[in-house]
Amino acid sequence: MSHETILQGVDNAELREVFTERLELVEHKLKFIESMPVAFVGMSNEANLALLPYVEAAGGMLVDAANLGVYVIYGEEGAGLNKLMSQVPALIDQEWQAVKNNRVALINLDFYNLEEVKDRVSFVEDLAEILHPGFFIFGNEGNAWIRFGN
Repeated sequence: MSHETILQGVDNAELREVFTERLELVEHKLKFIESMPVAFVGMSNEANLALLPYVEAAGGMLVDAANLGVYVIYGEEGAGLNKLMSQVPALIDQEWQAVKNNRVALINLDFYNLEEVKDRVSFVEDLAEILHPGFFIFGNEGNAWIRFGN
């Protein structure tokens, strides 16, 4: 996958190289890992399809309904982790594969300014860590995102 969408706006060659290396590190590890169906939803349980390039770069295949995801990630602008933790339990269905397998995560989209390339790259890294635990550790778990167990 091309990283152009994520790297858009980086004119400084050194910075572009640093961000490209970070994305290529994720991409290299993902060559050996199966891509995961991911539902990225907000508090209305509607899929956020605008995040497709980030999910794909992190080794996911974005699906358009929560019940189709091997992983379900809840995130909405203006809804921090505390708000998500208090409201998500009422939104999930115990029959979803992701819920049965304890693969639900909450992410604070306000932690990332997706207008900034450094945050877009961090967002990809964090999504890769959520989707492929044990393969990636970038250090934002607990601050930007958490695993949500039921």
